Amino acid sequence: MSDTAAMSHPEPSVTPVPGVPRPDPGDERLALSADALDLAISYGACAADGGGRVRIDFDLVSAHYLGWPNDEALSGHPLWGAGLTPYAVQEVAHSPWIRSIERGNRVHPRHSPAIFDEDRHLVITFHDRTFECICHGYRVTKLDGVSQ
Repeated sequence: MSDTAAMSHPEPSVTPVPGVPRPDPGDERLALSADALDLAISYGACAADGGGRVRIDFDLVSAHYLGWPNDEALSGHPLWGAGLTPYAVQEVAHSPWIRSIERGNRVHPRHSPAIFDEDRHLVITFHDRTFECICHGYRVTKLDGVSQ
């Protein structure tokens, strides 16, 4: 990448989201619930993070994805070299997905790049699939009644 391109679009970096329980590699009970306004995902938490079930409700979702890659093919994900790890809840800084959505929205007559300033790109890596979401925020609930 040229120095000019690097200055205008920093490389993405992926870091763990603190305080959000990581997925249990052996739990296959992943559930996704979505409609036009709401999106939630629930999964089993790893024992080191207290176990049990976790639900994450996402706010102001503009896009989401659930599918490839599984844990065995995670090194083929475009964010692998940016810090993406298996069985983790992570956030992408300088997201190329958000940049792509913003570029596509430029055809809108009232487009403003500032609309995307609050967007967050979250990635949760599971055993058999990967979840990604562009949202403004989220709420984490341990389904045993303890919210975070």
